[in-house]
Amino acid sequence: MLKRLSALVVMIALCCFTLVGCGSKESQTIKIGVPIPLTGAQANFGEILQKAYRMAEEEINNAGGVKGKKLELVIVDHQGKPEAAMASAENMITTDKVSMLLGGYASSTAYAIAQVAQKNSMPYVVDVASADRVTQQGWKCVFRFSECSSMAMDGPISFMEKIAKPESIALIYENSVFGQDSIKIVESWAKQNGVKVAFSDSFMPGSVDFKPILSRIKEAHPDIIIPVAYLTDAVLIVRQAKELDISPKMFIGAGAGFVLPEFVTQAGNASAYVASASIWQPDMKYAGIPEFVKKWTDKFGTAPTYHAAAGYAAIYVAKDALERAVSLKPEDIANALKATDLKTVYGRVKFEDFNGYTNQNKPMGVMVQWLDGKLPTVWPAEAAAAKYVYPVPAWNERK
Repeated sequence: MLKRLSALVVMIALCCFTLVGCGSKESQTIKIGVPIPLTGAQANFGEILQKAYRMAEEEINNAGGVKGKKLELVIVDHQGKPEAAMASAENMITTDKVSMLLGGYASSTAYAIAQVAQKNSMPYVVDVASADRVTQQGWKCVFRFSECSSMAMDGPISFMEKIAKPESIALIYENSVFGQDSIKIVESWAKQNGVKVAFSDSFMPGSVDFKPILSRIKEAHPDIIIPVAYLTDAVLIVRQAKELDISPKMFIGAGAGFVLPEFVTQAGNASAYVASASIWQPDMKYAGIPEFVKKWTDKFGTAPTYHAAAGYAAIYVAKDALERAVSLKPEDIANALKATDLKTVYGRVKFEDFNGYTNQNKPMGVMVQWLDGKLPTVWPAEAAAAKYVYPVPAWNERK
């Protein structure tokens, strides 16, 4: 009997030790949920973001973590589908017990995640998505340090106002939250400034044949063509425009697919002189950019895009808020995010309420242009690393 009792005591002690050990391990980890696209049409962007997140996570943990605890990113593939993004966010909150959410990438999926975050009073930091509506709902738990659509084209619009001064433009954009919200600001600017919108039409993402739309654009003879598209569509638009010998004074993309390294490799010489909106470039003068660019290039072999800078900075924004929060309760983390005033490789991050936006940062917009296979900042003048080419040479005049 005594032996049995002793064995029982030992077993209970071991179970208690195991439970304590598990509890201690759990208490030493702070989880951040990150739903992003790792498969599907947006996988290129999701892969860049994942690399950036992991780079920052590794740096932070090697430096001691957050408040002495290890940072753990729970990264899940939502395939670029809003319904999958919502399900991922719900699961991260209820099952993974994350302290906050981050990522999302595209506007449609970020908007879906934002709804889940607000419903569950879970802090959510949007780092890339630009659709205005994401921060126009008065949601107190949603914070965005990337530009909103009304700011996304600041660089190109300034360029058109001061340099290009087009009489007409043509708009071709994907039929999505991103495409619709991005094009609205250009249409509004054109109307206010007496610029004729000679053509405007949308397309379904993943289209294969843009020639019917491009043929109509050619007939309209616009000075500038402004396409809004992710990588695959962006490549096809400029390649097929070349095949149809469409030579506007400039193509100006709305970021997204037009600023990826793959754009120039896949589009070939059709990418030459194509300009684009951008919110961040490796040649900008923000503190820490040279070091970040070197680390990224040494690690991955290519220069970082704005997606990489945004993803990297996002983790440090989260770290800063978590360290200042009085506890890991969602409301305390949200309060800490609201008080953010941080200098990052993406520029200053400060969440403000203005013009109908809630918790929205105000990054500086620039314009870039593909010149000799590189993508320098060309506008505004004070941020430029190279001289813009405008109007661009016709196809038959290029070398």
